[in-house]
Amino acid sequence: DWNGGGRHVSDELGFGTLDAYNAVRLAETWDIVSTYANLQEATVSSGPVNGILDRNTISHTITVADQGIDLQHVVLGLNLSHFRVGELTVTLTSPDGTTSLLINKPGGGSAYASTFIDEFALTSVQYWGEDIAGVWTVTVTNSDYNGNDTVQHTGLWSSFDLTFLGNAATADDLYVYTSEYGRFGTETARQTLT
Repeated sequence: DWNGGGRHVSDELGFGTLDAYNAVRLAETWDIVSTYANLQEATVSSGPVNGILDRNTISHTITVADQGIDLQHVVLGLNLSHFRVGELTVTLTSPDGTTSLLINKPGGGSAYASTFIDEFALTSVQYWGEDIAGVWTVTVTNSDYNGNDTVQHTGLWSSFDLTFLGNAATADDLYVYTSEYGRFGTETARQTLT
C-alpha cells in the first residue's frame, strides 16, 4: 500500500529491501548529514480516560498543528491497563489515511492473562514523508480471543501522547525517482477506482 507521503509500505515488510549500491551513491551527493544533533521533535498529549469494554472498539482523535518537521518517525505513548492483552489491537491513523497496526493481539490472540498498567512506547515509520498537521486517530479494539469467552475482560485507557521525529522542514527537498515511483500513479488510480 502507499502511504500519504508517496512511499510504498507494508505492515509485514516495512519499506522493503535496500539497494545498498544506489543508497551509497546517493549518500555521496548529500551536503548535510542528519544527526541526533539536528533532530526535530514535537509532542502532543490527550487524556481520553475511557473504559475499554469487552468486544468493543473505541477511538480518540487529536488535532495536530503544523510543527515544521519533515516527518520520519512517530511514537505513540499509550497508557492503559487491561487484564488480558491477548484481546487487544491498537492502530494509529494519520491525517493522510495511513493506518499502522501497533499492537495485534499479543500471544497470537491467546488467553494470555497479564495485566499491564503503564505507558508503552509504540513506534512506526510508516508515516515517513507525510504531513503532521491534521487529525490523528488512535483506535483500541478489545476482542473476544476465541469467540467463546463468557468472561468479560475490560480495561481502562487513561491517556496517550504522540511524538513526531524528523528533520526541520525546508523548501530545499531532494526527490529521487525510482522505477517503483512510476507505479505510484497507476496503482493509486486503480485503488481509487475500486
